[in-house]
Amino acid sequence: MLLRTRISLITILFFVVIISALVITVLTREEIIHSQYGASVAADRATLWHKVVENTVQRMEDKAWLAAENLELAGQIAAGDRGGLAQQANAIFASLLDEQLADRVDVVGRDGELLFSSQGGLEPTPLVARRFYAQQNLSHRLRGIGNDADRNVAVVISIPLRTNPTAAPVGHAIFGTDIATALAEMKESTDSEILVINRRGRFLAGTAPELWPELG
Repeated sequence: MLLRTRISLITILFFVVIISALVITVLTREEIIHSQYGASVAADRATLWHKVVENTVQRMEDKAWLAAENLELAGQIAAGDRGGLAQQANAIFASLLDEQLADRVDVVGRDGELLFSSQGGLEPTPLVARRFYAQQNLSHRLRGIGNDADRNVAVVISIPLRTNPTAAPVGHAIFGTDIATALAEMKESTDSEILVINRRGRFLAGTAPELWPELG
């Protein structure tokens, strides 16, 4: 092979290597930028969702005193008076519903056993799983997203109930607002459809349930 040919081949190979390296660099940079953008969007969405949930919780917090200061309700739990308990809980539920601050109230015992639910039904289950009460001596409020065994999902606040201000809780009142309210607010803010799935990948709620079969 002539020297000139060899030099030409080496030069061509050199340029191919340089161009390939440049292409790889550009593609890698675009991938990094795309990844960073996706992470930024996800972080923004997470922050926004947190604010939406907090706003919903705060509206219920403003009426938490209806349960927290109801010593009669706590006394009925301690005494096992289901009839009196239901009467008090229904009154709280009616007040919250009238002001559109919550659309469900549950009352559970110290160990999380459901004692009352405005949800009704043959065998209702609480919006906050029993294990949260069974594993801890809860003396503080729980806030966040809860769902019952029928996959009714809600933004919830769980309020300790005491027979006197210094006593240990005898149970908790759970205020719940259907998650559809928060999802609608999130959709309006992001102009996107919102779907909620659990840790097992099961669909729970959303602004466009018909999308789940395709996405799932």
